[in-house]
Amino acid sequence: MSLPAPVSALTALMLTISGLLFAMADDIAPAGSVTAREKTVQILRPLGTLVGDWKGVGQPKRGSNVGAWSEKASAAWKFEGDLGSLILTFEPGKQFHSAVLSVADDGKTVQLMLTPLIGEPVLLTRIKSDDNAKPDNETWIFESAVGEGPQTRCTIRIISEIRITLLFEEKPTENASSRRLSEIGLTRAGSKLASGNTGERQCVVTGGLGTIKVSHDGKTYYVCCEGCKQAFDADPEGTLKAYRERLNQAQ
Repeated sequence: MSLPAPVSALTALMLTISGLLFAMADDIAPAGSVTAREKTVQILRPLGTLVGDWKGVGQPKRGSNVGAWSEKASAAWKFEGDLGSLILTFEPGKQFHSAVLSVADDGKTVQLMLTPLIGEPVLLTRIKSDDNAKPDNETWIFESAVGEGPQTRCTIRIISEIRITLLFEEKPTENASSRRLSEIGLTRAGSKLASGNTGERQCVVTGGLGTIKVSHDGKTYYVCCEGCKQAFDADPEGTLKAYRERLNQAQ
């Protein structure tokens, strides 16, 4: 039995409005949500070892001091709403201003944006080391897309909590072998830090080792860098809720 015309029109209008509300909810919910931020942190968490200050040496040729230079760098998290990134800044840097690690729009691909001292920034995407290998948390290989110019490759190796290396290579063509440009070996400056520790000194934002005190409702917590402190100050309740959920999942 068909509905009277006025009822049918009202029903259609209500369905249309409901659809619009659901669509708006889908668009609005992820923005600034802890869930989205937590997902980014979870993907980048193995790279949390980079947080802190570093010093070392850059070498054009491995094992040779010819053309070598001293290098300093510092890394920290940065959060803007539901967007998160891990920024490595070279101070002042001989080749690069910064290297920014983030997650692509697909929610799973890790990207590296290299900003050289001369020239335009280069976007690299994480790849497998070979056809039979899977990405691991100790070696992160990034490569730029195939284009008119040479491909750039960067390999970040986390040797330990106090030692990392960054190898920069270039491929003239997609099928050519990589040519070494330079390698930077960095040792953590100052006290030993770690990523992924548990306990009262754990960063409540990313899970790294907390070195900066923050407080909420009369209780003291820790974060690992200024970027995490800003994220905590912006939403302490949401941050602590996600932190407790992460601890429960780890048990």
